[in-house]
Amino acid sequence: MNHMMIDLETFGVQHNCVVLSAGIVVFRDCAPFDASNILHKEYHKLSVSAQVEEGRVIEAGTLRWWLDPTRIGKIPLDGEILLGNLLRLISGVWEEFGCKRVWSHGATFDLMILQNAAGKRPLPWKYHDMRDTRTLYEVFKVTLPKNSHDALEDAVNQTVAVLKCWDILDCTY
Repeated sequence: MNHMMIDLETFGVQHNCVVLSAGIVVFRDCAPFDASNILHKEYHKLSVSAQVEEGRVIEAGTLRWWLDPTRIGKIPLDGEILLGNLLRLISGVWEEFGCKRVWSHGATFDLMILQNAAGKRPLPWKYHDMRDTRTLYEVFKVTLPKNSHDALEDAVNQTVAVLKCWDILDCTY
């Protein structure tokens, strides 16, 4: 069984915020900590203006956070992908790799933002397919590298940490 890790960079923390970028990683089920068990990676920058036109929001506090001099050069602003197209791309990757679980770093952030964006359109996973990395890392006392706020780099780091947890378990998930 394959799994998908999704990380988003956004202009807010509410479920209707603008999505700046998305990192997607597909990895093998219960695989040992080995880079060959990462099967697929992709990164997408999204159109901010199209999302604002659709009514998605830019939160002032998050915008100020991104405008900090240590981060300002890292804001992924020049994207062209529409949010609806990102949802279709994610569904395509899910189907192509036969994914059965979707992971994110936190139970109520990335996946809930995607759910909000999908509206009444179905996402490829069901509620019982969603997994939270924060709980897993806490149980196994696994720490992540500092969050880079690069969606793909963070998704890869989160995937590696899940693989480390599975190594600890010596599992057959």
